Amino acid sequence: MNRLRKNETIGWKEDCKGITYVELIVAISLLSGVLIIAYSFLSFSYKSIIFTQAKYDATQEARVSLIRMGDNIRKAQHTLIDGESKKGVTVSASGLQLDIYVDVDHDGTCEFVQYKLSGNKLVMGQAELGSYPTTWYTVIDNVMNHRLDTPEPIFSVDENKVNLKLYIKDEYGHLNEPIYVETSFTVRSKGAM
Repeated sequence: MNRLRKNETIGWKEDCKGITYVELIVAISLLSGVLIIAYSFLSFSYKSIIFTQAKYDATQEARVSLIRMGDNIRKAQHTLIDGESKKGVTVSASGLQLDIYVDVDHDGTCEFVQYKLSGNKLVMGQAELGSYPTTWYTVIDNVMNHRLDTPEPIFSVDENKVNLKLYIKDEYGHLNEPIYVETSFTVRSKGAM
């Protein structure tokens, strides 16, 4: 029995050589390659998610804001202020301001709603008929139209349609190019334009 035990331990000692430096370097190289590929994949996926989320957020902000603006434009009405006739929708000569006369609170009297570019924000103000807005609310942040090489007007009028063109940058600057949003709204009231 002792002899058998000695033979087993001798064979075991001769068979246990460990790993060489070459094997260790090859194993580390392979592991490093796998980790680099995994990191590249995860990095690409993360950047893709950030880009998609930034684009979605900027587009969603514009979409929600334009729904309200479109509702105001569609319901615009021709009105009289101190005997003076006012069109329901008016765009300034620069194309950076939109004036609308619309019954916002459904009380039977039109209110004056104004949209304009203020810095890099599209803002909205609302006032009773015959006065001008004093409080402004941000409708869309990061509007880039005035920062383009050739600044473009935001608003334009074509017969009974109001056209809107916006270049919007995302909030955190993840997008290389601003998002281009273009839409038009038809004024439904006759004589409002």
